[in-house]
Amino acid sequence: MPSRLPSRQLLRSLQSARFATHAAVKPVAVQHSGALAKQEPKLTTLPNGIVVASLENYSPISRVTVSFKAGARYETPDNLGITHSLRTCAGLGTKDASCIGITRNIQQIGGSLTASTTREHLSYNLECNRDQLDTALNFLLQVTAKQAFKPWEVSDSTPRIKLDLAAVLSQPHLIVLEQLHKAAYRVGLGNSLYAPAYMLGEHEPEMLQHYVKQHFTTNRAAVVGVGVSHDYLVRYAESLPIENGIGPAPRPSKYSTGEIRVDTGGELSYVAVVTEGAPLNTPKDVLALAVLQNVLGSAPRIKWSDGLVASPLAQIASKVTDKPFAISALNINYSDSGLFGFYAVAHHEDIGKVLKSVFGHYSSLTKTGVQERDVQRAKYQLKATIAMAHEADSLFADELAVQSLVSGQLVNLNDLLKLVDGLTASDVTTIAKKVINGKPTMAAVGNLSHTPYLDQLV
Repeated sequence: MPSRLPSRQLLRSLQSARFATHAAVKPVAVQHSGALAKQEPKLTTLPNGIVVASLENYSPISRVTVSFKAGARYETPDNLGITHSLRTCAGLGTKDASCIGITRNIQQIGGSLTASTTREHLSYNLECNRDQLDTALNFLLQVTAKQAFKPWEVSDSTPRIKLDLAAVLSQPHLIVLEQLHKAAYRVGLGNSLYAPAYMLGEHEPEMLQHYVKQHFTTNRAAVVGVGVSHDYLVRYAESLPIENGIGPAPRPSKYSTGEIRVDTGGELSYVAVVTEGAPLNTPKDVLALAVLQNVLGSAPRIKWSDGLVASPLAQIASKVTDKPFAISALNINYSDSGLFGFYAVAHHEDIGKVLKSVFGHYSSLTKTGVQERDVQRAKYQLKATIAMAHEADSLFADELAVQSLVSGQLVNLNDLLKLVDGLTASDVTTIAKKVINGKPTMAAVGNLSHTPYLDQLV
């Protein structure tokens, strides 16, 4: 008996015909004879305190981020690691949407919805096609302002946190940065981005809701967008059902010298040595240290290269070891403090020689100063880094969020590049002496059998 089901070829032909019919009646986009007007970043502070910042660059991909002053530095001993739990719980069910509903709807429009944390901020990041923004923003609202924290879903997220911790423990370069902050600040900025093992399963729904209620308030929030109209974004920010309020002040994070060593064995040693750097509220010092970072040398800018040509630190290290190594100047800035120094990875038998030779050159800058030709090279490198970051929409969205929450103002790219141009070798030498003469902090992870202690370096 012949089948009454249509063949696959017939189905494909019907689908193709149906698509062709729809395509035939679809209106043709209007071709503009002139270029679209260039837009500058815009910022608006709403009456309730929410800061809205955006750049309309006519990108076909829109990026919207809702950020709160709710990073790890705001954690207390009773809820330590709660921002890690919040980051993990970002995709759970809300008051008006289920977990599967959020996931499937974002997938169907080809979007991406993620959560990220720093020591100062917790952010929810949305990316989608511009013509799907209305749909996607509804789900961004759900995860940022209508959390439900259903007990069974929160409990089910614990294995994911365990997986995060296992991944971190397998990456010494992450451990050393976490331990470096712990040694430098102890509390506040010293809090880790990852929950301690003893807090697994301790972040109950009530605790999560309390943290959100305290820190997800209008005066602590910023809504930023790239590839979206500013007026459109302002209307969206006005619709967010976020509670009014200022919320708690951050815990004081006074810089304190210290040393933490975590011996894990293996062939390599990972070591970071820093002093107190510059906070973001001192822009000239921040940029001067960024120039100094490029003077000393950062990671290689050309893939698979050794980075020796533009990195004095790498050149010095290469003279004392013939084994593979990596070294880079380190410059980290926060709203009220910062860290500046260097980070080195080398074979455990050579790490002592590498550290002593590099630290010697690092300290000598307080006597010899910084040469003009090195400053000019470093300024070119810094300006290129800044300009390329402004071209990368995701990086620029992060920068907009930080500027909005830290200062409530935006710095124009041209103005920023002019500030860099205005720096002199004298400016860089002055900040170098101030920072390098500060009290050092050290963190070391890996095989520490040949790693000198901090008092053996200074």
